[in-house]
Order: sequence, then C-alpha cells, then structure tokens
Amino acid sequence: MRKYSNRLICSFILSFFVLWNADAQNHHSPALHYYLKHVDYLLQDGGKWKAKNKDYKPGDERSAEYFGYEYKKGINPNTLLLKITGWFPKKSQWLVFWDGFYTWDYKKQKGVYYSVNTEGAVASGESEKITADEMVLVFSITSPDGKVEKNKDVEKFGNNQIMSESFKFSNNKWETTNSMNW
Repeated sequence: MRKYSNRLICSFILSFFVLWNADAQNHHSPALHYYLKHVDYLLQDGGKWKAKNKDYKPGDERSAEYFGYEYKKGINPNTLLLKITGWFPKKSQWLVFWDGFYTWDYKKQKGVYYSVNTEGAVASGESEKITADEMVLVFSITSPDGKVEKNKDVEKFGNNQIMSESFKFSNNKWETTNSMNW
C-alpha cells in the first residue's frame, strides 16, 4: 500500500510541475505579448516594407529612391531577421545597407536589436517601450573607427503602415533625424 501511495504522490507532483511549467510558458508578459504581435505585423505580406526617400537625388547613382525593410522569421518565434535595403534605379536593384535581427531577452523582458552595416558599423540596443501600437528602440551605432552614436527609433504600427521617427542624441537631447511612412 505504501509503494502505491508514494507513486501516486510522485505522479501528482510531476503532473503539477509539468502543467505549471506549460501554463507559465503560455502566459507572456504584456511587453512580450505586444512584441510578438509586432513580429506578426511586420511579417505580413511577405515581410517587405518600403518608403520613398525624400532626399533622393535622381542624378546621383549612389542615391536610393526607396528604402526597404525586409523581415523574415528567425530560428524561433521570438527572433525576427531584418535587412535594411535601398532601391537604386541606376543599378536597377535593391542593395542591403544593414543586416541584423530582433529577438526577445527573457531576463531583461525587452526586445533586443543587433545589426551590422556594409561599412562595418555595428548597431546594438534594446526596446525602451513596447505597447499595443508602438515600439521604441534605443541603440548605439559604433563605427569602424570606434565613434559611438546614441540613436532612438519610434515605430508606430497601424493601417498597414509603419510610421517611424528616428532621433540622434546630441547636446544632451534627442534631435529628430528622419521620419518615414513605410
């Protein structure tokens, strides 16, 4: 009788921990929940977004007429691969400027970002804020010569668009550098 009750108790305890662990994995923090909704949003329609370059110079072969975001699923549902590209009409092709990824850091409970550009600069940072319709990402760009710039991107999602505003930290304040609708 004792062996039977010990097995029953062990089975109950094991079942409890398995169910508790499964339940814990299904209940995301609000920030992770919103992050995953943004991931799904960015992947819609093949994950390709474009915006007109308001500074395009038709006579300059190094000037991109459009900028593009290309998102793909990463190795797990929390990882999103990103390429930032430009359309060059004189070359009739999209060229990659930045190649990187977003993923979720469970310890920090934030989205993290890492990317490298074609010149060798490295961008890395994390989300400052994630809500139902917005993600604010603060990151540093370190150039190959070691110069570091602090940047912030505010992306708002809705109406099949990404409205992004970019800032650079200069003179102890955030200065707008660009705004685009993708």
